[in-house]
Amino acid sequence: MTSILLIIAVKKPNKFSSYPKIPLGVSYIASYLRKYNDSVQVDIIERSYEHDVSDLVRKYNPDIVGISSSTQNYNSACSIASQVKAIDKEILTVIGGHHITALPQNLDRAIDVGVLGEGEETFSEIVRAYEKNGPGKLPFNDIPGVVFWNEGKILATNKRNLIKPLDKIPFPARDIFTIGEEANILTSRGCPYKCTYCAAGSFWSTVRFHTPEYVVGEIKDVISKYKVKAISIDDDLFIADPKRVKEISRLIQEEGINKKVRFFCHCRANLLNEEIAGHLKSMNVEKIGIGFETGSETVLNRIKKGSVSMQQNKNALKVAKKFGFTVHGYFMIGSPNETREEMMETYEFIKDSPIDSFDLSVMIPFPATEIWDYAISRNLVAEDMNWDLLDMDFVENNKEYLILDDKVSKKDLNKLYFKIKNEINNKRKKRTCEKVFGKKLGPLVYPLTNIPGVYELGGSLLTKHG
Repeated sequence: MTSILLIIAVKKPNKFSSYPKIPLGVSYIASYLRKYNDSVQVDIIERSYEHDVSDLVRKYNPDIVGISSSTQNYNSACSIASQVKAIDKEILTVIGGHHITALPQNLDRAIDVGVLGEGEETFSEIVRAYEKNGPGKLPFNDIPGVVFWNEGKILATNKRNLIKPLDKIPFPARDIFTIGEEANILTSRGCPYKCTYCAAGSFWSTVRFHTPEYVVGEIKDVISKYKVKAISIDDDLFIADPKRVKEISRLIQEEGINKKVRFFCHCRANLLNEEIAGHLKSMNVEKIGIGFETGSETVLNRIKKGSVSMQQNKNALKVAKKFGFTVHGYFMIGSPNETREEMMETYEFIKDSPIDSFDLSVMIPFPATEIWDYAISRNLVAEDMNWDLLDMDFVENNKEYLILDDKVSKKDLNKLYFKIKNEINNKRKKRTCEKVFGKKLGPLVYPLTNIPGVYELGGSLLTKHG
């Protein structure tokens, strides 16, 4: 039996995650190997940290170690691979994920082979080649979609075709993890839009969807096995195909699933209308996430390339609130050439809108995006840079944070960032007051919470409902 250990390379816990989601990428790899490869044992180390990898590798004693890594964690991935090779050079080290796909020339010496793009079929073929040839020199030339070392040089094979139909891929291997009251699923791969800061379009190259029957089958499986009460649909854009959303909603109602669990999904402002909202409401979506990104029409047009307008953002919010959705917004500041006035437009939009909660980031350039190309042209990044510098935690990495915007000083950017972030607390207070005192009285009570000591004085009551 071939023993395979899959590791998610992460330097530190993800404090931005609202709940402990399972890593779906490696979970799909695991389930695919189980279905299409003979006699494999697959284990996953979730969110592994550098200091404990060696002991865990010795514990599992794998034949193959697969490492999944994003750009900001690539240094950690290379460190993990080095630790594996220090334990046993015969262990085959494989890496996959967005970073190696975007920059295959970054393949580290401690990594034998990189998987480019979609990983299930490629990893499955690597395992077969290992089982046939042993841990020696493997015929990577015969496997599409990989990058590998050959006589001191990095070589890449032809691009692999995407898996079609997508339903060929079995449900993720959730049994490897402890599942709580909430679960996450993917019902599609890819995004039809090409925002300047996002690599999803280049990684997946096109959009593919699981059939409604597959989606509802997976939802039923999760409910039956793990008794979850909520499901997050983690697609880049769940509502990209309105007809499919309608059919998924119909099947969910037909099965009575809408009475068993609540859902969260991501929407896009220019696609969210009353018809779509009605279907989402019928399937018991309670919360939606929308990437508003900015309150400035100029910035929005620049980073989303004219695919959505501020009026559409406002209309989407109006529709969402009409149907009773909790709305979580995603915003960023610090894009190239963004002025202080434009950042203040974002602040005003957040402050004056009925958004319930939001995340705020300072734009970071990731490989295979237009923003990366801009940063390359300004000598702000390089293909051999320290990837830790692309960590998106602006607060923790403030001193070394890579700033793209030359229109605003770092000092002013700091002030604006924390000014906007403070609205998170204000939104939370408003929401708490409404829960405690009702929607009519809550807004009247809210101003009192800004008096020093008042909010803290009612802490026990507010915490209970917050």
